[in-house]
Parts: sequence; structure tokens; C-alpha cells
Amino acid sequence: MSADKATSPGWPDPTDWLNRFEAESRERAVSYLAATAQRNREPGSYTDAEFLIESACTIHAAGVLSSIAKSLYELPTFKDHPARTVLNDLIVALHDLAAGGTPALLQRGQLRSDVAPIGQDTVIGYIVLSVRLLKDGHGLTDAAARSKVAEVMAKRGIRGRKGFALSASTLQDWQDAYAELPPEHPVRESIERRWSEWTSDPRWQEGRALPAALNWIEKLSERPEFQNKATRKRG
Repeated sequence: MSADKATSPGWPDPTDWLNRFEAESRERAVSYLAATAQRNREPGSYTDAEFLIESACTIHAAGVLSSIAKSLYELPTFKDHPARTVLNDLIVALHDLAAGGTPALLQRGQLRSDVAPIGQDTVIGYIVLSVRLLKDGHGLTDAAARSKVAEVMAKRGIRGRKGFALSASTLQDWQDAYAELPPEHPVRESIERRWSEWTSDPRWQEGRALPAALNWIEKLSERPEFQNKATRKRG
């Protein structure tokens, strides 16, 4: 325990706890990112340990979640918290799925024509975040930010309506669709959390060059959800 820290009985030292949490979760997250990079480059390939890369990604994702859960369980508040059951069930289900099982928790739902797949919502969320970054981070108007994001994405092969090149008008529709997502939607929670992390520092705009922001947007096109849109045929 750090000499200059004092905690309530039963609670870990804050600095020690945070350092261990950061180190373990980072190690597992790096492994996950390496696996997903291989999956994006070589879908259906195998790891050095002869694991199917898609299964390896699932295992590493479970590892990241496990490291988060492990750290939370050290806190007395989570000793009897119902979230422990949820996290444990999800971690076990991910391992079962990676091993070829069909865990009940991860069974595929019935396809509904009135609900967009989560991958589409993820694309919409990141597009909205990109427009917001250029607008609030670099002073572009909403229209100019949409045009720039559409231009960057279209150059990377990302398509919009009926398989045609992504346009600013499609981005406007996606902004409207994002605004209709409920606050508890997992994509909206993730996007708003990312935005909050960026803007929580009052100096977040300092040193944030426009080329760096555009490069970040370009890298979004490498995500599987965006690649699916890049390869979609015109219809």
C-alpha cells in the first residue's frame, strides 16, 4: 500500500488498485487488438497456437472483460452486487462460444425488419462522432463537417444508400437516426462515453490538429462494420 494513501477498512489502496487494473486490462486489450488486426487482414486464419482467429478474438474479448470484473470484485461495493452474476455469465458464455458451443446467453435473436443490426448502429454512431469532432473540435459547420466526413469515407470505399458512395445527405439521415436511439442503447452509450472522455479535459482542443482528426476518421474505415459497407454491392 502507498505510504501516503489511507482507505476505509476492506478497500484496496486506490493507486495500487488502479495501477494493477490498468496494467492487466491493457495487456489483455493489446492481445485483443492484435487478434482483431489479424482477423481483419486474414479472416479465417489461425494464430501461432493454432486457434481460429475469430475464436481467438472472442477469447481475448472475454479476457478483457474478465480483467475488468476481477478489479471490480476487489471493491467491497461489488461483493454482493447483482452485476457480478451478469459479468460472470457473459465471460463464461464467451469462452463457450469460442470453443464452438451455443451458450443460451449469446443465442442469435430473430431477425426483425424494423430493427437495424447493431453493426449498422455502430457505423451510424461513429459517423456522428466524426462529424461532432470536426464541428466542435475544429470549428466546421455541421454541413461542412458532414461533407468532409463523407468525402474521407467515400475515398476509402465506404458506401451509403443502395451501395453508392457515401454522401453528406446520408450522413444527415444517420445523424437523425442516432438522435432517435434511446440513451441506454449500447452504441449510444459507447459513443457518448468516448465523447465525454475527450471533452472532460478543458484543454482537449489544444494541439488537436485537423490532419490528426481526419486520420482518425480514415482509420474508422478499417473497422469490420465499415468494411462490410465498403464491400456491399449496389442494389
